[in-house]
Amino acid sequence: MNTSINALLVSPQTKTPSSKALLKVCMDKLTEPHTKYEIVFLYFGAVTIANDADYFEDWQALKEKYKVRLVACSTVAKHRSVNEDNTGPFELTGLSEFYSALHRCNTLVQI
Repeated sequence: MNTSINALLVSPQTKTPSSKALLKVCMDKLTEPHTKYEIVFLYFGAVTIANDADYFEDWQALKEKYKVRLVACSTVAKHRSVNEDNTGPFELTGLSEFYSALHRCNTLVQI
């Protein structure tokens, strides 16, 4: 069976989502059979977890195990006062980086 290459857009409805809850949802998605994710892109309220140092080790482990990029939208992060010097395993980039990844992917999964 072919492996599907996907992008995961994390843009929860809540303004300040729980890092633990989002980590669990992302882990569930990344462990689905016959799928590979290239990028996990944090958008809207999800960007705040890029500053949640309590979970940096867990996000780093997810990044290494599944060989996935962890990216937070830099524009939204700036508006939400995310400290760019303390983003652990997350990169801060613009939407253009996310759109470039989309062109290499088969599917966009939004949570």
